[in-house]
Amino acid sequence: MTAVAVSFQGTRVNASDANTNWGNLNSTGPSPSAEPQNRYQGSNIVNKQITSASFGGIDYDPGTGAVDMTAANRPLWFVKAVVADFADLVVAAGARVSLGSANNAFYHYIVAGTNANRGRFDEYPPQGGFLIFGLNPNIAAWREGTGSGSPSLTAVDYFGFEAAFQNGNSKAENVGLDAIDIGTGLLLVSGDGADPDGTYADFVESDQNTSTNRYGVVTQAAGAGSPITCNGRLDIGSATATVFTSADEVVVYPDGYHGPGDLGVLVDLQNATSVFSDASTHIGLGSSATSDTRPDFVVSGTSGTATITGVLTNFRNVTLTSAVDVNGATVGCSLLTQSSAEIQNAKIVTDSASAVACLQDPTFGTTTGLHDTEFEQAGSGHAIELDTATTYNLTGLRFTGYGADTTNDAAIFVSATSGTVTINIGGDNTNTPTYRSAGASVVINNTKTVRVTVLDADDQSAISGARVLLEAASGGDLAVGTDILSGTTNGSGVIEDAGFAYTNPQPVTGRVRYASPPGPYYKTGQITGTISDTGFDVTVLLILDQ
Repeated sequence: MTAVAVSFQGTRVNASDANTNWGNLNSTGPSPSAEPQNRYQGSNIVNKQITSASFGGIDYDPGTGAVDMTAANRPLWFVKAVVADFADLVVAAGARVSLGSANNAFYHYIVAGTNANRGRFDEYPPQGGFLIFGLNPNIAAWREGTGSGSPSLTAVDYFGFEAAFQNGNSKAENVGLDAIDIGTGLLLVSGDGADPDGTYADFVESDQNTSTNRYGVVTQAAGAGSPITCNGRLDIGSATATVFTSADEVVVYPDGYHGPGDLGVLVDLQNATSVFSDASTHIGLGSSATSDTRPDFVVSGTSGTATITGVLTNFRNVTLTSAVDVNGATVGCSLLTQSSAEIQNAKIVTDSASAVACLQDPTFGTTTGLHDTEFEQAGSGHAIELDTATTYNLTGLRFTGYGADTTNDAAIFVSATSGTVTINIGGDNTNTPTYRSAGASVVINNTKTVRVTVLDADDQSAISGARVLLEAASGGDLAVGTDILSGTTNGSGVIEDAGFAYTNPQPVTGRVRYASPPGPYYKTGQITGTISDTGFDVTVLLILDQ
């Protein structure tokens, strides 16, 4: 029974509460000052008045305590910068941050202006306020250029922020840089027993709502209940027992100057009593262009349990384990690693590249594994890859929006180069997937039950021995007139074929007759309808002909 605890996974380089080791960046005039008026974190912010139309601002250069930002545990600078008179910024390049290993060896990054290297920074937010985001200096594409010298990212101790104004008539301090924090994000543990379970709101409470923290990993503009913006990684669980339950929360992962794997959620199930349940909505706003800025959702460990019933939109990687149950969720990603997780009643929106499968080496099953799930194309690749020449039993799977057979966006990619791959499809709401093979022979069996039940219209009794003929009508894959069902009903008034080879909806037409001396005699009954992905089951009521 331990209350939720949230901690910053990183290093506070400087709190910006005093102007020690702060100086002018490309500007003259008064030295920077530490004042409370424009602060975001702590008691003060280091700021300066800039009146020039050219770039000018402040920098922090202690000359000691360098940080290795190539290390896995320190990839992001959580920037917290502000321009008071933002409406006067130069349009093309109005604000930029700098980072490097000395005041003569650093990189520039435009964070407000049409020349920015990511659309998020095309302009200063129209509503003003702080620029809060994570910056990964290891991604060369984000740099405007080298401000000076040859920066070393293994020994970073120089940080700056500057702005350029159209008129430059500010009457007060207008450019500020608050606490300099470097790391990966936040870690949440505990929340077990009688204490409240952890939620995403707990990250906000520890970060934004605690003024002495305010690392900038998460923010929430309009208070409780509004979307949470995540600028880093949210780790949930460790060796410590952790219970986390989220419902109806919305977490947004913005585009920006970060890299693959910098944003998202990491769930650790190494403790046997850890329980994770997520019914919330996660929205990735990044893209795969230049460097992939979409979030990841990763579960590790198999001792605890995890249930995902919410929505993951526009993710890069979603990685699961056998301790995970994805039930009724919508998951959109480029790469889905199942690792024997159960995936059921779900929708998988695949966004993989051409000729690449989103779900590789899946495990199928009706009580464990993948079943009763729809795959929807949102990219240009395949939904599933099958790499072994064997028999696969797919239950309740449906594929929508994929390309034709042999194409690089067919629903299934058979990567086995020889032998025979047999795909048996069963269950409701299924269709026959298209496929591309790397050389193996592929046999797809999608069988549906076609059933006709014949009853007496007066007393609803079964009519045994009724003659039934059911044929293909126009509009399907079969030639018009192809026999689908032909014969007589059994003692229960039923005739059926449990092995109809289904491909696509097939319209049908037919008739039922019964005339066997000495009677009774019935009028001919008509049959119309369509064999769908749930099969065909119709009852025909025969009227006495007397």
